[in-house]
Amino acid sequence: MDLSQLAIPDTVTVHLEFPGMGKLYDDEKKTKPSTIELFSPASDQVIEYTHKIQRKVALKMGKRGLKGVTSSPEELEQMGIDRLCAFTANVNNLTYAGEKITTKTIDKVYSDPKMGWLCDQLNEKLGSWDDFLS
Repeated sequence: MDLSQLAIPDTVTVHLEFPGMGKLYDDEKKTKPSTIELFSPASDQVIEYTHKIQRKVALKMGKRGLKGVTSSPEELEQMGIDRLCAFTANVNNLTYAGEKITTKTIDKVYSDPKMGWLCDQLNEKLGSWDDFLS
């Protein structure tokens, strides 16, 4: 089998689920699912972001090696938010504090500590190729 013939989609759509409540919708009839579309690990966007972070770490290392790479808890938290923002391809039927959320404003959601359940859900999808292979 020629593995190069296997197709990896550029994105996967995650239908958001709130623990104990199930899948989320933006209407009572449940015809507008609240979803976030994520770029796949093989997408140009993810590869570019990964290279950007690798360059940043390499610059921090400099001549000091790994001792030069230290980050505060706040910096690590912001890196996680930036990662989710970079990997978000699209947002559908989602509002936050009365505002329609787009890829340009999703950082408000990812930055809210009360939205950890959502970030965990997305990070779980990003951590596995399975959803991008089916």
